[in-house]
Amino acid sequence: MAEQQEAVWPAPTQEQLDRAESLVLHPRRLLYFLERLDNPLWLAPLAARGWFDAERIPEPAVDDAGIAQISDWPPAAYLARVAGSVPETAEGIIETIGGTTNPLVQRHLVTALLALPPQRAATFVGAVVSWIRGPYAAWLDERALTSLTTAFLQLADTDAGEVLALALLNAVHDEYVLGELAQALSEPLAESGPTSVGIFADALNQRADANHHLDLVNFGRVSIGAHRGNQHLDGDTDPLIDGLRDAALNCTRRTGQPDVMNELLSRPDAIYRRIAYHVATVVINEFGGDAPQADQGPADSFVALRARGRDCVMSAAALADSSTLLEYGQLVHAMLPYLSAADLETLAEWVRAGPELSDDEVQRLSAFEGGSSDDVVGAFADRWRAERLTLFGPDNLPPPLRQIADELTARGIERPQHPGLSHVTSSWPRSQSPLSADEVASMPVAHLVTWLADHPPSQRSWFDSPESSLADQLAEDVRSRPAEYTAYASPFATLAPLYVSKLLAGLESAIHTSGANRPDDEPPSLGLVWSNLLDASAIIADLPDTGEPDARHAPDSPRWLHRSLARLIDTSLTVTASGLTLDHADGILAILTQLLDSPDPTRADEADDAATSDPTFRSINSVRGVAMNAIMAFIGWWHRQGGTETSLPAQVTTLLDRNLDVSLDPSPAIRSVYGQHILQLHHQMPTWTRAHINEIFGPTEAAATLPTDHQQPTQDAALTLDRRLGQVAFDTYLLSDDPYSSTWDLLQPHYESALHALSKPPRGRRGSARDTRQRLLDHILLFVVWDVLNVEDPRLKPVFRSQWAGDAFMQLGFALQHSTSVDEGTADGLRRIWTWWRKRAERRTGDSAGAARMVAGFHRWWHASKLGADWEFDELLAVLKLSPRIETPATIIQDMVKKFGGREKEALEAIETILGHAGSDQQRYYAAGKAEQILRALSRNEGAEIRRLTQRFLQTLAAWGMIELAQKIVAESE
Repeated sequence: MAEQQEAVWPAPTQEQLDRAESLVLHPRRLLYFLERLDNPLWLAPLAARGWFDAERIPEPAVDDAGIAQISDWPPAAYLARVAGSVPETAEGIIETIGGTTNPLVQRHLVTALLALPPQRAATFVGAVVSWIRGPYAAWLDERALTSLTTAFLQLADTDAGEVLALALLNAVHDEYVLGELAQALSEPLAESGPTSVGIFADALNQRADANHHLDLVNFGRVSIGAHRGNQHLDGDTDPLIDGLRDAALNCTRRTGQPDVMNELLSRPDAIYRRIAYHVATVVINEFGGDAPQADQGPADSFVALRARGRDCVMSAAALADSSTLLEYGQLVHAMLPYLSAADLETLAEWVRAGPELSDDEVQRLSAFEGGSSDDVVGAFADRWRAERLTLFGPDNLPPPLRQIADELTARGIERPQHPGLSHVTSSWPRSQSPLSADEVASMPVAHLVTWLADHPPSQRSWFDSPESSLADQLAEDVRSRPAEYTAYASPFATLAPLYVSKLLAGLESAIHTSGANRPDDEPPSLGLVWSNLLDASAIIADLPDTGEPDARHAPDSPRWLHRSLARLIDTSLTVTASGLTLDHADGILAILTQLLDSPDPTRADEADDAATSDPTFRSINSVRGVAMNAIMAFIGWWHRQGGTETSLPAQVTTLLDRNLDVSLDPSPAIRSVYGQHILQLHHQMPTWTRAHINEIFGPTEAAATLPTDHQQPTQDAALTLDRRLGQVAFDTYLLSDDPYSSTWDLLQPHYESALHALSKPPRGRRGSARDTRQRLLDHILLFVVWDVLNVEDPRLKPVFRSQWAGDAFMQLGFALQHSTSVDEGTADGLRRIWTWWRKRAERRTGDSAGAARMVAGFHRWWHASKLGADWEFDELLAVLKLSPRIETPATIIQDMVKKFGGREKEALEAIETILGHAGSDQQRYYAAGKAEQILRALSRNEGAEIRRLTQRFLQTLAAWGMIELAQKIVAESE
């Protein structure tokens, strides 16, 4: 390959490279040169000369109006054109600049990745996902990203395609664009197999969780096929349903296997059963009783598909389920030729038997329609039978069913024209609790437990049943008298899961509220009977978890109870009012030990999380994750009780050690808990923490083997499991904590490793405003402030030459602004580091825009007003020379009112500069109003020079059109 390139393209000479270097000072000539440069052999020497350094990229700049100014970067377009010819060089450059937030550059990088071998391009999937989730994702090209996803899906040994597909489907919200995307991905995902088809379902789950429940989605979707009655509730679920349907159809047609159907049926929500029925119906109708074509799967596979279809049809629950009735009916009609006489007799028996209605449903029907219960139920049952008969077709009913139809006709009951629309056309009265809130509140808990045992929840719906209404009232009652409920916790734990879940939720809420309402003093104990509650907890913790992914767990499964129990213990260990004492320590640890044996989080669920890069979210939404957080709460609680590391129960260190063992617990969510609490562990268990620090954060490369500035860091895909989990822990620590001055000593090798990888794409988390790179720089600046590190330290070279350092200085000012107090040592360090940074900007001759970006965050330091007015005025004037159009000019001047005494001349100079470079007349006028008080004082100043300068400036103010303001100040000063 290299020999062919050299035969076609001449290598650039040093003279040519030097001439190209001179174009940097002439942007138009540079653009002209790069737009016409197609020789790939220039890429490596240009990169070696720094043309592709990350700090050269023009990052988006947001003006005072909040509008982002985004500029293209010609070198990226050249990279995209030649990447396929020099893939190794292109990979190194993409690694270097992949952390940019400039969406136009990201578009070029996607084009470059498309030109690389897919196996190599797939190693950058994390960066691409971060671009898709970035603030300017709308600028990206969905078609190019779809092509990249398709290429990744064709790879056999990586899940990069599935990760990117899920990220894309979650990121797009425009209905039209999402529809095109879903259509484009349906075939590639189908080719990848049933698991990949499930990506659509995962995306649909996440959309529904964010906006509405899947029951509502199912209600609004009249037909899985195209139907004008589909309600398009929000425009971003129908395209996903269509994509899932088409992908499932394509996959099933290709293989003839029921695998996709089984995958859909394993999910608990009705919408997936409807899609499974639809897929089976279409494929069975297409092939009928004939063998498929040679390229459409083996004939015996379709026999298996029909057998699975028969299983679905021959289900009394499916026949009765109105939420899936349309597609169930279509499947029944498709399967009629393959049903035996015995099957038809069974179906007829189910239809003749009619619906099973609970006493509550009978009462609600009677109240809703009026009349006696027998008449109302009889009429409803006949309508139910008529609708089910319509499923079998309008004519030529099989004899067992024809007899029922004749009986209905004789009673004047007409069959509906279109079956299966009852879930959107019929109305049903809301459930009423069998006990009023007053009755629940007045009933002794012992009697209530007996009553609940005699009235278990119906199986019809977790969300809409008399018992669910009762359960909501129950949770409120638990919150109002938690001690009474804990006295009977053991028998309560044997009730239906719906009631148990409300007990746990009510107790947690009561404990949490008691602590939240008394922040300044110790709340009184709630009087909880912990001996009984721990016995009940053991019963709940013993309930078996099947180990399947979350999507396959119904709301009343043990998994949800285990999570609620773990949250209750976690909350109880942090709130004094819970009444926990050292006598309960062994019981608490026994429960947490049981919960830490849970299979939740499952590897399948965490594989989904890999697409969202959010193990912290999973850690607070999984049994082991919450239980591990509770272990950390236990350690803190133990110390508040007067305990020490040496007196801590041995079971705590046993659990901490066990869950650090990657062979026993390879969960990123669990490892993130260690990272989140590392400073607490170091404070309360220093000996254990120092001994296990490399287990928590993973092994680091020796300094001698770390990559130099001209070498590329190891790709994430090649990291060992230890290192990947260590990275999760370190990321979580960065995103969740500010360091102490002693933290550098504890984590030095891990900080150094992160500094060497600074140019790699950063990682973010849900709810975190800053990513890992930004937080790393935040930490480093604090260490410099505390004199732990020195600005001249060669390890910090990539920090201060990066384009992200200016943002880090702004963030440091933001932290200063919101701090309650600053000790003199810290204040001195802050002054030193800012002055050093500003002087560094002043040395950036020939690049005024770059210098201005470096000091753009000073307004935060000025607003903080914690470093002394003299120093702040000196720095303000120095910054204004570099960047006269400073951010928030009005508030800068407003703060000046409080500290200009003794610095009158400097204040006038600053005001004149700020107003003279205001971004608009409106901004200048507003800022001048804030300066009125200062100008009035200066015009009456005892110093003649100050008065003269002020009068001159007032003339300038009048020239800007603010004549009345200038005259007012002059009049008041006379």
